[in-house]
Amino acid sequence: MAKIYYNQMNSRWANHPYPAPGYEDKTCGTSGCGTTCGAMIVSSCRETITPDVMCDISRENGYRVPGGTADGLFSYIAKRWEIEMKTLHSSYEAHQACKEGYFVVICCAAGLWTTGGHFILAVGANDTDIEIYDPYLYNGKFDRPDRQGKVRLDGVSAWVEINTFKANSNAQRFYAFKVNDGQEIVEPEKPVTPQPKAAWVNTSSMPLNVRNSANGNIIGSLAKGTKVIVYEESNGWARIDQGWVASSYLTYSEPVSIVNTVGQTRKFAGATKIYSNSNLTGTQYDYKANTSVEILENVSANVDKIKVIQTGRIGYVSTSVYTGSTSSNTSVAEPVSAPVSSKYKLGRYKVVASALNVRTGAGTNYPVKRTYKNGTVFDTYQIKGNWAKTPSGWCCLDYCKLMYRY
Repeated sequence: MAKIYYNQMNSRWANHPYPAPGYEDKTCGTSGCGTTCGAMIVSSCRETITPDVMCDISRENGYRVPGGTADGLFSYIAKRWEIEMKTLHSSYEAHQACKEGYFVVICCAAGLWTTGGHFILAVGANDTDIEIYDPYLYNGKFDRPDRQGKVRLDGVSAWVEINTFKANSNAQRFYAFKVNDGQEIVEPEKPVTPQPKAAWVNTSSMPLNVRNSANGNIIGSLAKGTKVIVYEESNGWARIDQGWVASSYLTYSEPVSIVNTVGQTRKFAGATKIYSNSNLTGTQYDYKANTSVEILENVSANVDKIKVIQTGRIGYVSTSVYTGSTSSNTSVAEPVSAPVSSKYKLGRYKVVASALNVRTGAGTNYPVKRTYKNGTVFDTYQIKGNWAKTPSGWCCLDYCKLMYRY
């Protein structure tokens, strides 16, 4: 009976894209625990399928969702590769099934295996312990004080006494697969240590909260632009030297340095629109070429707060409008006019789909008013389920990425 182990952080597929709406930068390494478990099952029972291939299969058949991998992938695997599958209801049933030759996919919430949500694969058992293949196994994972002494590692096998497993794993769902007998045992991979990588805090203006665990208590904060080292990512959280932070507020591209031009006088190279809001939305004012302005604030690498010298009007413009300037490498998304007072704003979102319908109400049964193209940035003023009210109507947030909350 073969037992094939894969680690989702293996360099052969760790960076293989595994995006979902609103999570375009996710990979097999960050989000592929479910697909890696599926790849281990198929490779052990039928044919060699690596985690990157299983990620593609999951996406092509609609099982990649914003929260991770949908459980339906496992039913699909059982049907496609003709593997017996049954649903179990407890850790004790999983333990017994492993003693009978089943592999069991177990979905766990925060606990022994994860700080958020995670799929693991039970591949064996004896009278007292259960053997786990953890697709996100790395050196030092069980050295944390709350995990010490609960897991015995033997190569890539994590052995846990069944009562300890039940008490600490926070196991939620169980899917058992019957393993074929008679196949040659293949030497498993060695555990992979995720490589630390640099990132920068990418909040709007507020500092980023640092917590003592994923979604835990706040223990500090980091200013925008602060460089950090990320050692681990799991379900939207990143472990850094200072603690845990929400990974959606990190960028792995070094921020563009802002040249201080405050106090300088510049002229518009051509006809230019001045906006009332710093995100280049709101009321627009048209000015001619060669209008002289004073720069009051460098809002970002792309936007300046300015004052028109002749009229005294204050507003915001793109940094690319001045004579002798070039466009920034950072593109500015199509602005959406927002006549609603900012005190009612809930959050700012960016469209990540190729196009997004805006409707007259919260649901697909309402008529389409207009379409936001990819990259459009908008504010929200009311939330109903996964629908949000924008200045132009209602749209589904499943196809958007939260930039920040007000």
